[in-house]
Amino acid sequence: MKLHLFALQYEGEPWQANAYPYNIPAVEQIRARGLRFSSPITFFVGENGSGKTTVLESIAVRYKRVGAATPYLRRTGTELSLEDAPLAWNTKLSTANEASPEGFFLRASTLTELVSDLESTRAKRNGRGYTSRSHGERLLHILNEHFDSSGFYLLDEPETALSFQSQLALLGLLHNLAARGAQVLCATHSPILLSLPNASILEFGAWGIRGSSSQDLELLRDWKSFLNAPERWLRNLLE
Repeated sequence: MKLHLFALQYEGEPWQANAYPYNIPAVEQIRARGLRFSSPITFFVGENGSGKTTVLESIAVRYKRVGAATPYLRRTGTELSLEDAPLAWNTKLSTANEASPEGFFLRASTLTELVSDLESTRAKRNGRGYTSRSHGERLLHILNEHFDSSGFYLLDEPETALSFQSQLALLGLLHNLAARGAQVLCATHSPILLSLPNASILEFGAWGIRGSSSQDLELLRDWKSFLNAPERWLRNLLE
């Protein structure tokens, strides 16, 4: 098993305890205890606002990946700055001596900008560019083209544009990355991705962060309950 990033710690000043994002329970817990990683693939799961993206972005800013601008956007994805992620000022990463600078940071929320960057910095492949594809096709194409080394990868809700079958394809891609020595941190709401064997799951919530298994996640229990009897859920919403 190969890890590029072992641990995350928040420390130092400024620290505005009563202000966002410093007052998110997950962030407060990391400042108090740190956060360690033990698996090549780690999923962040939790409700909106629980701190998954906030923590992921702070890592993305501080992890030393190749390049910060053109022509390295193919590797790094759309960049963040310290001003975009203020918590990064407090971020300390514990990395392996041979941590790879290769990798990619993919945010579903900025996929349009990423496609534009890629289109402007390289020729179209196979006679067909990104912009001629559907939203989901673009995302899968980017994943298959650029998630191709034993580096360090960060994904923020990659399932947003993907169908059931495409999410299964992404699950297989993540498995293959780990087998080649890559490390992946992924914030997700996808029950499909969360079923990946041997992945670590960190659940974010009012309690902070806790390790979990897919079987114990409230998210998966709710999905199963809804699919088994949607009328029970819809009754209160539609009446």
